[in-house]
Amino acid sequence: MHALILMFHGDAKLRLATIANELGIEMRTLERAFSDELGTTMSQCQIDARLSLAQSLLTMMPPPKLSVIANLLGYDELRDFARFFQKHMHEKPTAWGRAERERIKRNERLASSIREPY
Repeated sequence: MHALILMFHGDAKLRLATIANELGIEMRTLERAFSDELGTTMSQCQIDARLSLAQSLLTMMPPPKLSVIANLLGYDELRDFARFFQKHMHEKPTAWGRAERERIKRNERLASSIREPY
């Protein structure tokens, strides 16, 4: 299940209960085994994978449109993705991405100034 979640980047449409049913295993049994092995729930793993992909896309220069990111993560509506991101990151995706890209630029400028000889 972990590999499946990561392969689909925690897609919002990935229904774990349906997969458990297809595997012929009770959802609770699958959840318990997953948690015992990885120390987190399948739902949290799915959220983490989704946030990780969103964050990496938002730090690209220039960033893709939010609607593209939302679609890649399985959201039909941009507002649903924005709500998800803000709930977990406590910041709107555009604001988070802008701040993160600025932080990256500052770090790159700092690193290049350190490497320059006197």
